[in-house]
Amino acid sequence: MSSLAMSLTHGLLALMHTTTSLPTDRSITSTYRRPRASRKLGEHHWPRNMNCAQPELGCAEQVHLALGGPGEMIVSWTTLNDLLPSTVKWWGATESEERAHNASGEATAYSQLVFLDPELIDPGMGMPGADEKELLAMQDTTSWAFDPFDPGQKGSSYHEATEVQMGLGEYKNPQEIYNSPLIHTTVLTNLSAGETYRYRVSGDGRDFSFTMPPAAGIAFPYTIGLTADLGQTLVSDANVATLRQRMGEAQPFAGFVLLSGDLAYADGYFSRWDSFGRMIEKLAAEVPLMTTGGNHEIGTAEAWLSYNSRYVMPFRASGSASNLWWSMEAGPVHVIALCSYAATHANSLQYRWLVRDLKRVDRSRTPWLIVMFHAPWYNSNSGHVGESELMRRDMETLLYEHGVDIILCGHVHAYERTHPVYKGCVNDCGPVYLNLGDGGNREGAYIPWRMSPPAWTAFRESSFGVGMLTLHNETHAFYNWTRSACEGANEPGHMNFNASCETIVDGELDNSKFSTVASDVVWLVRPLRRVPAACAARSCEAPPWSPSPSPSPSPSPLQSRRPESAADTAARFSTTIVLLAAGFGVFIGLSIAQLAPIVVRAASNLCSTSAHSEASKLAPSFKKSDEAHFEANDL
Repeated sequence: MSSLAMSLTHGLLALMHTTTSLPTDRSITSTYRRPRASRKLGEHHWPRNMNCAQPELGCAEQVHLALGGPGEMIVSWTTLNDLLPSTVKWWGATESEERAHNASGEATAYSQLVFLDPELIDPGMGMPGADEKELLAMQDTTSWAFDPFDPGQKGSSYHEATEVQMGLGEYKNPQEIYNSPLIHTTVLTNLSAGETYRYRVSGDGRDFSFTMPPAAGIAFPYTIGLTADLGQTLVSDANVATLRQRMGEAQPFAGFVLLSGDLAYADGYFSRWDSFGRMIEKLAAEVPLMTTGGNHEIGTAEAWLSYNSRYVMPFRASGSASNLWWSMEAGPVHVIALCSYAATHANSLQYRWLVRDLKRVDRSRTPWLIVMFHAPWYNSNSGHVGESELMRRDMETLLYEHGVDIILCGHVHAYERTHPVYKGCVNDCGPVYLNLGDGGNREGAYIPWRMSPPAWTAFRESSFGVGMLTLHNETHAFYNWTRSACEGANEPGHMNFNASCETIVDGELDNSKFSTVASDVVWLVRPLRRVPAACAARSCEAPPWSPSPSPSPSPSPLQSRRPESAADTAARFSTTIVLLAAGFGVFIGLSIAQLAPIVVRAASNLCSTSAHSEASKLAPSFKKSDEAHFEANDL
């Protein structure tokens, strides 16, 4: 590399991995307490749809998509009137509406006792979901709880509410029972790969559109949006808007968004599922939203009811008995969703299904294998440490032996990316873990991080943002996490949208060395041939959750860790292009986020050509039993 290229490279690396001077003892927590959030922050409730097909019957709303089986799209929405059928009118984007098809589905509704969580009226971040006055009115029964034939006799439901009672509501008080709207689910079938369609649900005066995934094995570049622990604050809304924009800009193939659990943060106040549906509609009505359940879908009296009723995944099409674990093929990727809050041992329904599904994966059709579940196995934050240890012990080896490339999680309200890791050791054959619990929910950010970073952690920051993953060919993926906001001390709702922000919680700063870095940009590279049994651990932390010394410096991104192939040469050359272009862009005042879509597309063409050439050479020597390893080269 020329001296100019080296100079630009070093300058870019310094820009991307800026560190700040922090207090040496970060174990001391300040006595500072955040003031309570105000309802006067200007944070809007997401309005109901007022564009009705038949105003006298009310409007449809909360429209969202999910991919079904091959050639299928699942459409869900809600109405308040049961006279509106569960029908969807759809037609090809290049066709006239006169040629439209009609698909029919089914509808359901439910009622459930509310549960009041303290975060509802006193959130760590954002605006309260309710105020004490309306909750007291809901719990007070003094206006009606009397014997109708003996007006002086108080009924068993009588309660004079002077203080909000948290927890599960009283079944004797109908005012504490939530009644859902009618939830419609209709599956569109016989859709063509790569085609764009328009559609309209019953009760709605609006039209939406979506594009089906391309046929498996030929779709590059292919872009996937990533998030988790979303909630419904202004930060959540900003992240949804970013995902919508980035997915709309992705070319040539925009796939879907993966949300690794904890959607609405309704936490038993079930009307918040409706407001979440309105917030997410601007994204999910046109981009399929693929989800798995988290603790906020099972806890605080949720018990999966709202989640399973509203967010139907393709579990039947993938041979699963439960909406909580499923799989699908889309373009060049096979996605598996697992449940952190169901049995995972070898004799469990979930484990046995996973074994069957992994055996069905055809890496010649879907070279990328991504798994998502909620609670992370690898987490160097102080929050939720080791909660999923039993699941890790049950399933880690199985996923490793099948060459899983990337594992997506949430739960911890921060962002962390690992090196390829297996059983606590950095291992080139292990998956890269992306912990994306930074969606922006009302509980705020988690700090501190463990003082001595484990050897397997590559990047960590307690702020909020979204990830974008673009699969460029069978071996190369470009990953970009971008920060949207930090938790602040004095900002309205404790939400700091300043580009140079740094998270502070109760007077304590984020103690990550990356706390002021606004993006994490990396090429994820894996060879075509996968042989996990041949991999050895490069650095280890044992036992998995104990402190470890600081890891050795990472190899240069241009230094090969194995014999260089044609694909590696292309990756090395394309990385140099990205660094040179980005360095020049910084010099003329452009941001990395502005430059990345331009330079990556050009560089990826080189990668794609070489990787396909290598695949052609190696394919005759492959056996179905051959496995692959994963490698991440940090920019």
